[in-house]
Amino acid sequence: MKEKKGADFSDRSGYEAILQRLQDGRRMCKDVEELLRMRAAAEEKFGKELVAIARRAGGQTEISTLRASVDRLKAEIEHTGSLHVQLSGMIKEEVQKLEAFREHQREQRKKVQYMSQTQCALTVLSQTTITPLHLSSVYSIYTL
Repeated sequence: MKEKKGADFSDRSGYEAILQRLQDGRRMCKDVEELLRMRAAAEEKFGKELVAIARRAGGQTEISTLRASVDRLKAEIEHTGSLHVQLSGMIKEEVQKLEAFREHQREQRKKVQYMSQTQCALTVLSQTTITPLHLSSVYSIYTL
């Protein structure tokens, strides 16, 4: 009688491919985190420079509508700078969420690896003759 593929619990086909995809996903998350960190730093630096430029700008000697225009331009530049600083903060929050997600995935991956190793050890044990010496050494390995 022909046995179905994957019906055996000790069948590890595809495990390495899944493990590789998990590791690639972890690396991708780290790359995205780093990209967002760099973007946040650039936004913060640019925003602070815009605010500084707006505060240093002259135009105090102008009168009438030209002075009002210069003041409005400076206010808009300063507002734009503050928006960039706010965007930097929002990006940093997203980075923290990605870090938490990656940490959660790491914990889940460890659980799966531990269960797989335990299942593999149990399969090996079920296929071999067990002596008290074997049992104690295997037990001590997996209870660490």
